[in-house]
Amino acid sequence: MSVDYGADAIESRLRRSSEMRSLGISLRRAVAPLDRDAILFRSIVRALASGFGRVARDGDTRAWTSAVVQSLLSLRGAMAELTALAPSTLGAFHRSISSAPRSFELGVDFAWGTWTPHAIQDPTLGPTQPPWEILLAAESEWGSRASAPENQRRVLFDLRKLLDVRARYRVMVYAGHLQKRPDFDDLEAAMLRLIDASAHRDADAPLLLVGVPWDAGADLLRAWCTRLRAGRTERVDLRRP
Repeated sequence: MSVDYGADAIESRLRRSSEMRSLGISLRRAVAPLDRDAILFRSIVRALASGFGRVARDGDTRAWTSAVVQSLLSLRGAMAELTALAPSTLGAFHRSISSAPRSFELGVDFAWGTWTPHAIQDPTLGPTQPPWEILLAAESEWGSRASAPENQRRVLFDLRKLLDVRARYRVMVYAGHLQKRPDFDDLEAAMLRLIDASAHRDADAPLLLVGVPWDAGADLLRAWCTRLRAGRTERVDLRRP
């Protein structure tokens, strides 16, 4: 099933958000919870598509990981708005992958949290209100270009790790083999089974999955999320914004 979450209505609300803020009306209060999730998911997919577009011909997967990190870093304002927190209170946690100032990782490739990264070294820098929380946790796994089975093994390993993370939102970015269509479909079917079977899954934590075809690049991103219905996990395909 493919949905666009009422894109026109959502975009209209976003355009009015600055007016709402000037009137003291929070976007958090003005938009229903499911719409807030949709806004964030659309923002993430849009940012990833833009970031991957700049490195689409780069065979170095470090550049792709950097694109994920930079794309998620660009969403500080959106995360603050949708979680009703001040932007300055959000800390970005990720591994250092360039010559940029040293950064820190929380066991996943990227996370937005309510501590500053330096609090990892000095816990006294952490806030007392609100308590520590991971707002968004993201993993990126590029698997193996040469082997679809090895690709699946690596992606499922990182997805299993992500499912164990307690966060308001979770994002999994992965690679697959689109020209060998059954391989990509088999990979995503295995991912859905793992999500459904996970004893640690949190039904209240939205999960966004973004697939990047090795052989097609950023032009054919596959974005989907999951939802529980009648005790089973369903896949919901998202239209690229």
